[in-house]
Amino acid sequence: MNQPNEATILNIKHRPSEDVSISIPKDTIESLKKIANNQDMS
Repeated sequence: MNQPNEATILNIKHRPSEDVSISIPKDTIESLKKIANNQDMS
């Protein structure tokens, strides 16, 4: 695990990407939003 004062370097390399779409039931999305909110995630 990183120490709080340890510097972190983020190396981002450009990689090709592709857009995809998936269907997720609305009730599942709402459940995930509630879980994320409880975990302080957007």
